[in-house]
Amino acid sequence: MISVEERTGIDRRVRRTRRALRQALLDLMDEKGYDEVTVEEITNRADIGRTTFYLHYRAKQDLLLEQFGELIDQLVNQLSQAPFSAWLQSGEVKSPEKHPTRPISIIFHHAADNAELYQIVLRGEGVDQASERLRIIMTNALDAFIRSKMESEDERVKLQVPKEVFTNYFAGALLNVIKWWLEADMPYSPEEMEGMIFQLLIPGASQVLGIETK
Repeated sequence: MISVEERTGIDRRVRRTRRALRQALLDLMDEKGYDEVTVEEITNRADIGRTTFYLHYRAKQDLLLEQFGELIDQLVNQLSQAPFSAWLQSGEVKSPEKHPTRPISIIFHHAADNAELYQIVLRGEGVDQASERLRIIMTNALDAFIRSKMESEDERVKLQVPKEVFTNYFAGALLNVIKWWLEADMPYSPEEMEGMIFQLLIPGASQVLGIETK
């Protein structure tokens, strides 16, 4: 039986290996673009054998999605700290370039800061069903967020439509707009996009939630 100390050592080696492979992929993407990167180049850059790579991943897209999944987890953590009412308010954001506070603005800043990863995943080229998996990740994150806010905040909400309909609609619409925005080379600032998304999506969402926008 493996001892706790041995298991801890194995887990640390696994984390170091995966971290090295993810960093190698990101560095190579910066140099030549995702589609041109091979598994052999990734393992050479990380100084890790190909056999070890395939112990952890089936292909480079799995490595990409793991990296992207961690970024999405960070985003979800940021969004979870915003009060529910912040999603339903419009208005000027103070120092948005330094400390974006509106949830929609946070999302667009996150997409801008990680534009290449978003573009690769959303366009689906070279990444099998990656955009669909991203939609599912975002939908599940939104579902968990709404449930937590409905259960924990003073201002309880009651959805007027099934939650899965609301989350799939909102996540799908938002991802499509983000995809267009990135492919168009971000012609509007994250704050401008927030304002437009507020006009397009939030009034309907707030009505469904039974909350008045401010």
